[in-house]
Amino acid sequence: MGGNATGGIRLPAEAYRRVEADVMARLRAVPMLGKAASTIPVAAKRDFGDLDIVYEALPEGPSVLIEALTPISIAPKAHPERDPTVSLAIATPDGPFQVDLISVPPGTFDFAHRYFSLNDLGNLIGRVARRRGFKHGHVGLQYNFRDPNNERRTIALLDVTRDWGDALEFLGYDPIVYERGLAGGIRTLEDMYTYAASSRFFAPEIFDLTNRNHTARTRERKRPSYMGFLAWIERTKPVWRPIPSAEEGLTAAFERWPDFAVAYAAAEATDQLRQRRAVNFNGDTVASATGFAGSELGAAMKRIRESFESVEAFEDWALVATADDIRERSAAALENAAAESPSL
Repeated sequence: MGGNATGGIRLPAEAYRRVEADVMARLRAVPMLGKAASTIPVAAKRDFGDLDIVYEALPEGPSVLIEALTPISIAPKAHPERDPTVSLAIATPDGPFQVDLISVPPGTFDFAHRYFSLNDLGNLIGRVARRRGFKHGHVGLQYNFRDPNNERRTIALLDVTRDWGDALEFLGYDPIVYERGLAGGIRTLEDMYTYAASSRFFAPEIFDLTNRNHTARTRERKRPSYMGFLAWIERTKPVWRPIPSAEEGLTAAFERWPDFAVAYAAAEATDQLRQRRAVNFNGDTVASATGFAGSELGAAMKRIRESFESVEAFEDWALVATADDIRERSAAALENAAAESPSL
């Protein structure tokens, strides 16, 4: 996205619409293609650096779509196997024009199409979501459940909702105004910026690049819409709103989405079991029980884990394992290993 991957030209709106119609007609002729659509720009956009097509992931991957566009494409850009976006250069009378094919997981198309539409609005809303303690991306509204004792460790990334309107409302936006904007009501970047700042959870400082990490700063500086938003904030001085507590946001989400509350409780319980296993079975407890150290210790821990018929069986054992249990299990695992490989 952004028109930089293939080094293509920018097209005026009329020429862009012709390319868009041609590309979509060719893609819709692919029998196995499910949901697919080009993203919707702000209504008054005059020129375009690329055409973004969002489609529901195919089992075959993007190869069938690339093949469908082969008659009008110059060459697809090389991309990593797991990259959800494939960029192609499409031949036009004015020169090569970039088309991005963006694969999204099944069940996320409607949310993803809105997230990628209206220029950079989805990204700006995502910053507001972070302020409320949530993650707003193309796969839906999610909650990054982090270890309270180690913020760098994620316990689970939990789905909250894939309903775009519900997510917007939770993040302090008016979903009806958004849908009107998608239908042409958000005509300019100024309109888009005004909507981005309309949430009751909005605060200018969350967009300031000095408050972002190096990776984010580098990425956002390359996004003209984001940099334009910073200039708009500086010019208009939008209202600053107090930061709500993370607990408030979580409680509100539990009340709004009971399934999310259940998933959160399950993840919390699973992590508590993990912590109990870690107390009973770790490098220190195995070293103390067996006398092993260094590579021998690592090998002993591996042998113990592999001596069980399944991961679940090991985890059940580790919940209640004592020093005697560890010693006995290690000795038995070593004997079995020696019997299978006499050279040990």
